[in-house]
Amino acid sequence: MRCSKILWYHYFCGFNIVLFMANIYTIPNTDYTVSKEAIECPHCSVSIVPDLFHAIKISSNGNRHIVAFACCVESMCELPFLLEFKQKYSPKDENWKTKPFIQQDVYNYEYESSLPEDLDAIRDDDKRPYLTKFFEIYEHAHQTHEQGFTEVSGTGFRKSFEFLLKDYAIFCFPNDKDKIAYQPLQQVIKRFSENKQLNIVAERAAWLGNDQTHYTIEWDEMDVDDLKNLIKSTVFWIHHAEFAKDLLISMADKRK
Repeated sequence: MRCSKILWYHYFCGFNIVLFMANIYTIPNTDYTVSKEAIECPHCSVSIVPDLFHAIKISSNGNRHIVAFACCVESMCELPFLLEFKQKYSPKDENWKTKPFIQQDVYNYEYESSLPEDLDAIRDDDKRPYLTKFFEIYEHAHQTHEQGFTEVSGTGFRKSFEFLLKDYAIFCFPNDKDKIAYQPLQQVIKRFSENKQLNIVAERAAWLGNDQTHYTIEWDEMDVDDLKNLIKSTVFWIHHAEFAKDLLISMADKRK
């Protein structure tokens, strides 16, 4: 978190003074200061002090509320949810707006991938390193495309495709990592000439991807949806090739 400190709160209970400490944090990318306490994660039910990432303000009845985006810190969970904080209005306290927001309620937030179902299934099934950055960029481009920004989403799909091909090439040819990083995409594609299906669809995806980033286009009868289909086909051929390799390794020919 950006900053943290310990504040002492003093409450008078008859003749006794009760002292307790609360963690005070400023939520990143905001000016909101909140008291952050241990809660039960709504997903895994483990007691945690969650990470906070951002917040939006909601005001009602003079009180100020914020809803913060939180994430479970348990390594086996790490799922997102929402936390509500309240800053109670006090007419007798001129400085009430400077006081920290107090934690109130926890709301479950079900994350839904915006990836197409077929690609999402591959992401869940295949955790190879060459897919990680590709899926991240592709999902951002897909979200942009679904919101109607088709003139810019194509650039994002083109970028995701380049990361896919270069990361896969580095996976297959680790000794050429530095060389592959600076190679033109067409030269990277040629490295897979033995896999004709992969080579053919990847080459055409590169053609359409270039159309999405240039002033003049060569394939004017094609659009972003065609590029998406070619990228998906490339992913499938890579997935099938690696699946076949794994199968052959685990099932050696006993007749030899």
